[in-house]
Amino acid sequence: MIFKLTDIEDAYLFANADPDFGSQAILCRDAGEIYYVSEFSGLNEAPEDVFDNDACIAGGSGVGPRKML
Repeated sequence: MIFKLTDIEDAYLFANADPDFGSQAILCRDAGEIYYVSEFSGLNEAPEDVFDNDACIAGGSGVGPRKML
């Protein structure tokens, strides 16, 4: 899956806006989706198994996966 540069930039800015928000952006190549997660706002678009998927790349504060933006 190919993501537009503007979508990747938006995900990066969301994930790195403020470390206190606990925000993450997860790019999933299999699904062709970018999922947004934020502890501050309660936003969680990501499926449960997204962190176990090798085709997903996550970035942001509090990220647990081995791959990061």
